[in-house]
Amino acid sequence: MRLRDYLKEIDVTPTIYVNHSLGNGISRAEIETVITDAGYPLPTNEITFYIVDTAKAWLVRYFPPLDRYGVEKLSMK
Repeated sequence: MRLRDYLKEIDVTPTIYVNHSLGNGISRAEIETVITDAGYPLPTNEITFYIVDTAKAWLVRYFPPLDRYGVEKLSMK
């Protein structure tokens, strides 16, 4: 199996679970705390994460030229 085919079947995006509620939004400080507590160094260039609390999930990516995180709250059905 070629890597390209493998990546189509398997989501390799790291998922970080926290055992407490992060509220309705997620701040930069919360993002960085969750990422570093999971053992990833900052800055997290070229890495996208799923961050999942007790009931909500976000897709998070750091953009170095902007020094900001892009965050998308995922709908849970």
